Amino acid sequence: MGDQMTTMPLAPALISYDGDFEVLTLNLPAVLKRYPPQYEPVYRQRGWIMLPGIDRVYVNELVRTQLGWQPRYNFSAVIDRLRDSEQFGSDLARAVGSKGYHDNAVS
Repeated sequence: MGDQMTTMPLAPALISYDGDFEVLTLNLPAVLKRYPPQYEPVYRQRGWIMLPGIDRVYVNELVRTQLGWQPRYNFSAVIDRLRDSEQFGSDLARAVGSKGYHDNAVS
């Protein structure tokens, strides 16, 4: 993957600490097929392909157990919102809109 840095918020309960981390860097689709398999039709419908791997996985277990923090969003939640055509972002983010920082718009 070169110097591309990619992260993905996966639900902590979905990832096995006994081997999934290594597979995430080499074969991300194989891991995702076991957990939120609904991503495939959502990606296919949009003409997207899954990255072959990700090079960083951040484990938030300590903040969840010691501080009681619970993430609001993870990969499965995002796929569900895409599937259901729900809006992303806050009211403010939608009001401000895109500022054109990128050459191509992402739909």
